[in-house]
Amino acid sequence: MNLFKHIIFRFFILLTILVVYLFFNYSEPLNKKFEVYYFSDKLSNMTYSDIIKVKFVDKTTNNFSLGYIKNNVWFKFKINKAKKELILDLNEYNYESAVLYYYNTKGKLVENEKKLTNSIKNRDIPSSNIIFKINNLKDNEFVYLKLRSNYSIVANIQIYDKFEYIFIHNMNINTLIILFISITLILLIISLFLSFIFKDKVLLYFAFLCGTYMLYFISSSGVYIYLNLGYLHNIFCYCPLIVIISLLLFSSSYLNIKKHLPFMYLIFNIYISIILLLIVCSIFHIYDAFISDINGILALITYALIIYSSFLISKKIDDNKYIKYFMWVNILVFISLLFFESFLFGLLEYTIFIRYGLIFSLTIKIVVLAFLLIKYIIEKENKIKMKDMEDINFYNNLVMKEMNHRIKNNFHFIMSVLHLENKKKQYSETVYLELISRISSFSSMHEQLYLTNDKNVSISEYLSAITNDIKNIYVNFQGLKISQNIDRNINLHYEYFLYLGVILSELITNSLKHNKGVDKLKISINLIEEKNEMIKFIVRDNGRGFKKEEKSNSLGLEIIKDFCNRMDNSSYDLFSDNGTVFLLSFKNKEDVLYF
Repeated sequence: MNLFKHIIFRFFILLTILVVYLFFNYSEPLNKKFEVYYFSDKLSNMTYSDIIKVKFVDKTTNNFSLGYIKNNVWFKFKINKAKKELILDLNEYNYESAVLYYYNTKGKLVENEKKLTNSIKNRDIPSSNIIFKINNLKDNEFVYLKLRSNYSIVANIQIYDKFEYIFIHNMNINTLIILFISITLILLIISLFLSFIFKDKVLLYFAFLCGTYMLYFISSSGVYIYLNLGYLHNIFCYCPLIVIISLLLFSSSYLNIKKHLPFMYLIFNIYISIILLLIVCSIFHIYDAFISDINGILALITYALIIYSSFLISKKIDDNKYIKYFMWVNILVFISLLFFESFLFGLLEYTIFIRYGLIFSLTIKIVVLAFLLIKYIIEKENKIKMKDMEDINFYNNLVMKEMNHRIKNNFHFIMSVLHLENKKKQYSETVYLELISRISSFSSMHEQLYLTNDKNVSISEYLSAITNDIKNIYVNFQGLKISQNIDRNINLHYEYFLYLGVILSELITNSLKHNKGVDKLKISINLIEEKNEMIKFIVRDNGRGFKKEEKSNSLGLEIIKDFCNRMDNSSYDLFSDNGTVFLLSFKNKEDVLYF
């Protein structure tokens, strides 16, 4: 993540250096600023023969913005410092039709028409702008230019020497725009990749925002002309509306407006619905998104809503530094958009900074948002880690409480057993071994809990530990073999986990006690779960069998009986069948903690 942060930072520095270089190395036109007369043909039916008879009254400069005019507009102007080969660049691309009329030195009227849909190879200069070659212009003659656009009538008419324009000017702005598009494309790919890794909606919306910004850059700068996609210009008209939707979705998710400002969240959703409705209406030609000047106003309202929401949220939360950064970068775009829309409405004169300032500010914004999202991802990861640590601590505390409770109960049980043995006044080796065996079953339980790193303690390992401990205690018992068949899918309640250990310990101890001298004693242990959710615990040996008269005098049987009765829906039986067989059936508990 730090590497990604450094890459974006260095890329931003490179961008700044390149922007400064390109603007300071912009080629100088032959006529930097000159007067231009214009006339609006309301019916759009006048020809060159008609227009030369008209007296032009309205006047502007070669850097003009006349606003949204749907009919033909005629311009006339003179070119000083005329040379043999000139380039006339409108520095705009978005004209349905542009026709240049002039007389050459041979007195012949030259008519040159350019269209938005012209392919690159059919243009005088391979550029997205509307550009005319002027050859052998006659001195002191007016040049006439007829423009028709579904967009605002804006242009920066410049006259260049042909050689200087091709090798210097043509690469500057185009290089800058392609750089901006490349930045958004890189951030789009990275954010999409991260959104799939982190499964985060904010990153996905940021990728959507990068994608719509990239399409807007392509549409607003006319880069798509280089791909001979001029015929799709009516589709690119939807870009501003789609940008508004992506901006609202990202801002709503990043600011968590649903949580902090429920009322604004409702407004955002209503606003998105309105934009979607406008797109649908435009598809069915009810609303013309291409020529409408409402799109810019909708964008201004969108940024106003986002800035206001950011301000309110920054007042509500303590750690608001990044919310303020988000607010200020949107204020920068809002100001650029305000200048740009004023320019499109004809209130401001054409300058390259106003014309491309919005694209530049949007690029700055997308880079700043990338930095903010790096911090967002880091904080989110830290929160996840903190949540995991809290869960682990909670579980550890729970286990420790349970452990203390179990140890206390176990020692109470051991004390009770010792009291019972003390009353019998028998301290033979057999009694001693029985006591050790019983204590060992509890010890094995605690040992398994301490050695296990997760929440699942294996019942198979626990029972194996008990049998191994008993083998070690009765080390003199020759030929003893103990086998077990445990269903590993069984998850027992922790109390039953302990009960089975005690019962098994008593059964094996009794088997060894009453089968001294039996050659190759075999004990089998089975734990299975039946279809009716009942669990069966079967312990069998091949010894001398069970004598009923011993039943009332055995402490071990009393312990077994006591623990069996503690289980839900339990039933048990002890009988002889080529040895001794113990059969216990019970239903597992369905609450609290399981192992």
